[in-house]
Amino acid sequence: MVDFRCVRPNELTQVFDVINQVFRSRYDPTMQLEFPLLFSTENLQRVFIALEKGKVVSHMGYQKTEYIDQNRRLSVAFLGAVATLPEHRGTGIASRLLEMAEEAMRAEMIDLCLISGNRSLYLRHGYSERGATYEYLLTIPDTAPNVSVRAYSERDIDVVLAIYAQEEKRFHRDAEAFRKLLGVYQALKGQGPRSIPIAQIGPTYLVYDHDIPVAYFNLRGNQKYPIEYAGDRESVLRGLQRLAKETGHPFYVWVPESDAAFLTLLERKEPVINNRYRFPPSHTSKILNETALEDSLLLGMPLPGLNYV
Repeated sequence: MVDFRCVRPNELTQVFDVINQVFRSRYDPTMQLEFPLLFSTENLQRVFIALEKGKVVSHMGYQKTEYIDQNRRLSVAFLGAVATLPEHRGTGIASRLLEMAEEAMRAEMIDLCLISGNRSLYLRHGYSERGATYEYLLTIPDTAPNVSVRAYSERDIDVVLAIYAQEEKRFHRDAEAFRKLLGVYQALKGQGPRSIPIAQIGPTYLVYDHDIPVAYFNLRGNQKYPIEYAGDRESVLRGLQRLAKETGHPFYVWVPESDAAFLTLLERKEPVINNRYRFPPSHTSKILNETALEDSLLLGMPLPGLNYV
C-alpha cells in the first residue's frame, strides 16, 4: 500500500536519495543543494511524498512566490524536482502527488503553476506550453573598453538586489532568497565538481560601465548560456561578449519573446549576432485562477531564471 502526505523533517534524507538517484546517478548527489528554497525547512508543507512500507518512493514539491509586472501581481508556484523510483513508475503515483500539490496551491490562493518540463504527465493534467524562446549565438567583437565583468561575491548582494528591482517584469525575491540562490554555485564547488556542468545555477557576474554596476547575469553550470540576466540590456550583451572574449564562454543567449527590448537590440546587431533559433515554449504552465490572469500577463513573463526548479 502506498501512503501520500507532506514530508517530515526526518524524511528529507530519503527524498534527497530519490531525487539524486533519478537525476544525478552519474554525478555527485547534490540535487538538494541546487534548490535551496524548495527544500528549506520553511517550505516543507509544499513538499509531498509517496511512501511504500515507510520508504519514500516518489517526490513532488513546489515553492511559492509572486510575479510582478509593473503594478500587477500574481501568486505563482514553481513545481519541480519531481522524481519517482523506476520500479514505481506507471502506477499513478506521480499523478496523485500532482493532484495533492494542486490542492495545496489552491488552498494558498495561488494563481498560476509553472513547471520546468513538458512531460506527458503535466500535459494530461491540463498544463500547456506557452510562448517562445529565441537563441542567439554570441560572437566576440571588440567590446567597449569601459565595460568590465567581475565575478559575484556575497558582498555584492545589495547591488544585485538593486539591479533586479528595476526590472519591470520579475519574480519576488527578498535578500535572503537571493543570497541562497546565488550561493548555490559555491556550495556545489565545495561538494565536488561532477554535478556543476548540469546544474541549473552556475556562476554569477556583474557588469560595470566605468566601474558603475549596471547589470548582472547568471550562467548555467556548464557556462554555455545565461539562465538569468537583469539591468541595461546593452550592458548585458556587452558583458556576455566581454566574458566570452576573456574566458571562451558563454556561447549563446536565450531570450524570451516577452523581452522585446533585448530582442530588438539583438536584431539590430546583425551581422554581429547572426543566428537566431526559435525554441518553444517559454514555459509550461497551468492557470489555477482564471479571473486573475490574462494572456498578455502570462506571455509577458521572463524566463524562470534562478527560480527554476
